[in-house]
Amino acid sequence: MIIPTTIRVNGKELNIGDFDTDTGRWIIKRNKERHFHIKMNAWGLDYEMFDYLKSVYGINKVVIYDMNKRGYPKTWEISLEDIEKNKMFREFKPHRKQIFIEEKYWTKT
Repeated sequence: MIIPTTIRVNGKELNIGDFDTDTGRWIIKRNKERHFHIKMNAWGLDYEMFDYLKSVYGINKVVIYDMNKRGYPKTWEISLEDIEKNKMFREFKPHRKQIFIEEKYWTKT
């Protein structure tokens, strides 16, 4: 079953992806130009949602579709094991606490 993953920001519900309960994959669509932390060379994940999916559903993989404006989306994948080994925590106000994982740990497909 696919369930939307939403967070409340400034009184608004924002969809930050979908979770496939059958495969344990968190599927996120982002534009790398806007959602990639250049100085850390890392993708960021919402910590609270990640922790919730991990504890309630048993997440095993995160898939990011880079929805750039230049054509077909690029796909980045990472396992739970690689996230746990390589995550960095940061909080940039007004955003919530995030987990960042450097691009070198993701598999580009």
